[in-house]
Amino acid sequence: MGHKIHPKALRLGYVQDWQSRWFSPNGMPALLREDYQIRALIKDKFRMASVSWIGIERAGSYLRVNIHSARPGVVIGKKGADIEALRKSVEKIAGSRTFINVMEVKNPELDARLVAESIAMVTFPLVQDTIPHEIIGKFGTGQVWMKPAAPGTGVIAGGGVRAVLEAAGIKNILTKNLGSTNPFNTVYATLSALEELRSKEDVAKMRGKTN
Repeated sequence: MGHKIHPKALRLGYVQDWQSRWFSPNGMPALLREDYQIRALIKDKFRMASVSWIGIERAGSYLRVNIHSARPGVVIGKKGADIEALRKSVEKIAGSRTFINVMEVKNPELDARLVAESIAMVTFPLVQDTIPHEIIGKFGTGQVWMKPAAPGTGVIAGGGVRAVLEAAGIKNILTKNLGSTNPFNTVYATLSALEELRSKEDVAKMRGKTN
């Protein structure tokens, strides 16, 4: 039987960092439970803040929470009101004096978690594993053209466009990049196109027609 380890173990210290920084052999079960509760609280409270990951550091009776978000203003709130309320909630869970840092994710289009969450929030119709009609998605200087394809065609796309379409469950489609090749623009232009897709039933309802 082979011995398997999580691939993150090979990336720590190189391209990824520890999400929890503390050492307490005797109090580990209780502290792990606290870390889980703190992360669950933040993710539930700031669902629309595009939170990538949450780092927790402990030193004696002090606790520091580092929130990495693509929309830090949503976390901080007006005049810091939301962050102050969060600090009090975390102190109630941990019983330690708490400091909260909010850090901006500079390239959200390169963050797998944030891209996956963006895709999960988009609802669109599918017809036999392809899109119902031709469409052009736009975001900034990015433009992505999409066209339905016959079964067996596959996903004819590259880069971020292909990653988004495959994650969305589309198996047959033709695409072409008409604008910027910047990954941020192409990914969000693709998401924009998916959001604008409409089924025949949706179009008929918009026109006031029923069967």
